Amino acid sequence: MNKLVVFNLDDDFDPFATYPGAQIAQAGITKMDFPSGIEPHLKIPYYPVGMKDAQDVVLTSRFRKTDDIFRLLQAKNQIEWLRNEWGYGYQISAFIPYLPFARQDRHTTAEDPNSLEVIAKILNNEGFKDVFVFDPHSRASSEAIVNLRALNNHVFIQKVIQAMDVQDLVIVAPDKGAAPKMDLLVGYLNSCFKDKDILPSYCTKERDPSTGKLSRPVSDITDYQGMRVLIVDDICDGGYTFIQLAKVLKEHNAGQIDLAVSHGIFSKGLMPFWGLVGEFHTTDSFVHNLPVGYPLHQYNIASFIAETIQQL
Repeated sequence: MNKLVVFNLDDDFDPFATYPGAQIAQAGITKMDFPSGIEPHLKIPYYPVGMKDAQDVVLTSRFRKTDDIFRLLQAKNQIEWLRNEWGYGYQISAFIPYLPFARQDRHTTAEDPNSLEVIAKILNNEGFKDVFVFDPHSRASSEAIVNLRALNNHVFIQKVIQAMDVQDLVIVAPDKGAAPKMDLLVGYLNSCFKDKDILPSYCTKERDPSTGKLSRPVSDITDYQGMRVLIVDDICDGGYTFIQLAKVLKEHNAGQIDLAVSHGIFSKGLMPFWGLVGEFHTTDSFVHNLPVGYPLHQYNIASFIAETIQQL
């Protein structure tokens, strides 16, 4: 990116804090709601510092609720107005670490909407220069959203493995949809850790679209010989997929099983994993209410965003 000014719509999220040359807009965005309760609003200072020489402006937001989507659009509206008012030439991008509705990427039944298509139309209509998303759920997001820039999970997982401090490791893809991403990830990791033996394992599962229920996972390795295992995926919501997979891996003689997900929602907490998953690794892309620290390790996106953007 060129000279960059960043506006963070989430006060607790500063993903470009260590990005070379980035200037974080110090005059904060004021958020409020009109008395009706259904009209979110915000204010941006009339003359934000650094805008005169900026070539790129990035609006960052972790969506906690759907109001935040509207606030992102309001922020872009105001930043565009300031650009026209002052005659500046910057372009505006968005950084949305966790893209909501990415899992609802098709009409799974005759009753269910394609919600990814809905949010894609909203973002496309805004005409962002780029829409940066960290580890999107599938290629469907890139196909639906114009100028989506998918940031991979490679440096994040590299940091996870460095923290684990293991010599030999099996990285497990939980389903066939994750296999193409896993091939690229393992290639990257083996180029980083030439002194380690990092092996891939590919599992499969099927989901009944009418009920949402998953079949029992099937592993391509029948004996893990006690090796440490790291399950890698983009999202953990309730965790049912990983719980069932961990049971199968245990039956196949896996050693300690850990879980690394880019977006840790953990909607049912960590207790359902008790006795199956040893440690959890995630990022600050999603706001959860769990205490951070062993066994839940959280990595700030700011610590690896520069390296990740360079890989685009």
